[in-house]
Amino acid sequence: MPGIVGIIAREPSPEYSRLAADMASSLCHDSFHVSGTYSAPELGVYCGWAAFKEEVADSVVMDRDVRLFWSGECFPNDASQIGAETPPKQKATVELYRNQGPAFLDELNGIFSGLLIDERSKTSYLFNDRYGLERIYCHRGKDAFYFASEAKALLRVLPELRRFDDNGVRDFLNFGCTIENRTLFNGVELLPGGSVWTFANRQQTCRKYFSPDEWEAQPQLAPEAFESEFEQALERIVPRYWSRRRVAVSLTAGLDSRMILAFRQPFTIQNFVTRSLVRWAHRWTPKYQRNSLSCAA
Repeated sequence: MPGIVGIIAREPSPEYSRLAADMASSLCHDSFHVSGTYSAPELGVYCGWAAFKEEVADSVVMDRDVRLFWSGECFPNDASQIGAETPPKQKATVELYRNQGPAFLDELNGIFSGLLIDERSKTSYLFNDRYGLERIYCHRGKDAFYFASEAKALLRVLPELRRFDDNGVRDFLNFGCTIENRTLFNGVELLPGGSVWTFANRQQTCRKYFSPDEWEAQPQLAPEAFESEFEQALERIVPRYWSRRRVAVSLTAGLDSRMILAFRQPFTIQNFVTRSLVRWAHRWTPKYQRNSLSCAA
């Protein structure tokens, strides 16, 4: 799965470059995945990435003295950028950082994780989206801080982590998942949603740039106002995901699919109805008749 990996070390060492490359390669599952590494020994930063071949430009941005290694997606809040032929390049995220500094995280919108390196200020930022949907697994070692989009990348280079965490296993058996940022592995934790780790001068600090309370504490809307606001939100949000590229939508007949398609402009009802009926007919037609149905479609 595409993602990012890295090591933030107290003291530089060539060994960390090899480990970062090994971690990045562990994220490549198919021939259409590629990986790479980047090192800034003077900052103690050794990182890597894995991405689809055609999406490398959006995963790695080298812009003068700022480096951004990105995983996930990010959509603009600016209505003028909606409907672009492709999702906005992450170079726009770098420009946002140049203009606003660390506060740029408040403007990001999507499911993402990233490592931003500012060589001018000799500061690095490791961050994720507001709810931690794009996961970052971490290990705080004695001499270095390790992170990766998949836990197995950490296990690849740190054999001592290859044992179960008792509390994590207990969570999994009781709830079907781990809680409180624990994982199944001892010494491996999840980066909480809406977090940013800052590394500078061989020191590290962690803070939350977002709390759900900020949204949950908003004034309650009356039913009429909610309906109007909800409609405006859909009109603003749905176009972000439609472009000139081909986009697939699951035809489950659920309310979410209906709302998305209702706000799709322009919308070709003939194409939608034809494919929907074929899909429905294929499900309920005896197997011996399906080949002729597929040919007719």
